Parts: sequence; C-alpha cells; structure tokens
Amino acid sequence: MARLPSFIDHRLWRLSPRDRKKAYSVLRPSPGIVEVLEEGRKVLHRAKVTPKAPGEYVLVDDWLVHRTFPRVDAAYRKEKEREAAAKTRSANAIDKAERAPKFQVFLDQLTRELGKPRIPKTLRCRMRAFRAPDDARCLELVQQARAAGGAATLYLAPWARELRVVAGRVSQLAELFLGPHELEAVFDALDRDAGLTLEYVATDIEQYSLRIDRAPKRIATYRSQLQTHLVHDDPDDDPVATLRRELHLDMGPPTSEWTRRSKTIREPITGPESDDW
Repeated sequence: MARLPSFIDHRLWRLSPRDRKKAYSVLRPSPGIVEVLEEGRKVLHRAKVTPKAPGEYVLVDDWLVHRTFPRVDAAYRKEKEREAAAKTRSANAIDKAERAPKFQVFLDQLTRELGKPRIPKTLRCRMRAFRAPDDARCLELVQQARAAGGAATLYLAPWARELRVVAGRVSQLAELFLGPHELEAVFDALDRDAGLTLEYVATDIEQYSLRIDRAPKRIATYRSQLQTHLVHDDPDDDPVATLRRELHLDMGPPTSEWTRRSKTIREPITGPESDDW
C-alpha cells in the first residue's frame, strides 16, 4: 500500500486561453455533471462524469483533471474489509451462542418461570424481554445467563421492569445505553479483561450498575470512553479507578425507586431526543 502514489491526475479538458485576471472554479451541480466556471457564474465547460467515481475534479495548470487517491482508497477498502470480517465473526459467534444447548435450556427455564418473552426492536442483536422478577432473583438470573453463554440485565424501562437477555457477550447490552456506540467495544474489551456484568440499567436516566470479577489490567483502554459515555456528573470521576478499587460502579438511584412513567413501549434505539421517546 505504501508503494501506491498518493494521487493520480487524469486530464479531461484544457482551459485555453486563460485570463489570469479572472477566477476559475470547478462545480458539481449534480453527481453526474462537472462544470468549469469563470468568475463563479459563466459556464465554460460542462461534461458528464460517473456519479460514484472515486476522487475529485479540480483545476491543475489550466487543466480540468479527475484526481484519484489510490493510497487512501486502498486503505479505505482494507478498513471496510476488516469491518466486514469482524462483523461476520461477531455474527457467527452470536449464532453459535444462540444455538448452544446450555443457552437454549436457560431460555426454556426463563419461559417456564417468567412467561413468553417479548422480542423488542433492536439494532444489532436479538434481545428477549422477559417480565422481571424481584431484584434478588434478577441478579441470580444474570449470573445464570453468563454460565449459559449469554448475558442478561435488569432493564428499568419507563413502561416496565424487564429482564433483557442476549446470546453471547454482555457488550450487546450496550445498546440499552441509547443505542450502540463506542460502549459496545469498550464493554467487550472490559469483559475479556476483567469479566463484566451489567446488573441493571435505566436508559432515560443515569442509573446502572457495572460489576467485574477482577481488577482490569489495561486501564487506559477504557478510561476516556467510560468517562465520556457513563460518568457525567463530575469530570474528575475516574470510573475505571472505581471499578479497579471496588470491582463495581453504581450510578443513580437504587432499583427500588423505579416507578412506571409510561404505558407506551419505545426502545432506546430512538433515544430521549427523538419524537418517538
């Protein structure tokens, strides 16, 4: 990739004669058209181009050129290939966890105990929303989910207390923090490093409990993301230091203060800023 040129110019049309006292520019009035303008108004040249062609159209030494960036394009393709491969690996891992006998037995147990789950609208993973039992039983079920190759948390939604269950790692529950973002990768890394459990979370207010099995080693990997996305009251708070020292991080009021505030189910993929919230 390093051997590729940083850019390549393909000459398309020559501006001749050129008045050095006037300004010339290139305009794309539409994806399939490129124009050369004099003084920003007079069209000197118009040509059809491929709408999705990579690169840009610029004036270089009196020539309209199509400039492409092989090195950047190659790096972009590589990154997309890595992302696609990572997405495929993640999907395969989740599918394997979903079909695992232990996880299926756990789901059957939950269905017998809590009733048939609702399948909520989510973005990146399949969640199951069971009617949540009391707090103590929820904590037991959260641990059972881990042993079965899944993850669970008590979700304090505005409309109900729900036990959210997913196959695979706890990072998939990051979607409950107003949709998937950097927290998903952080949760996954923290889980591999220290064994992460999300005991409960309420999306519309800062209320959650994170617990880890052991002190994390790679503190710098998580500090800025956790401070940015989880701790907002005090900029001096260090959530990773708290996790490392106490092996848990609790924010907001306890679960006992939950009250129903809405009868309408609106998933956190919309967020409180949405008209649907």
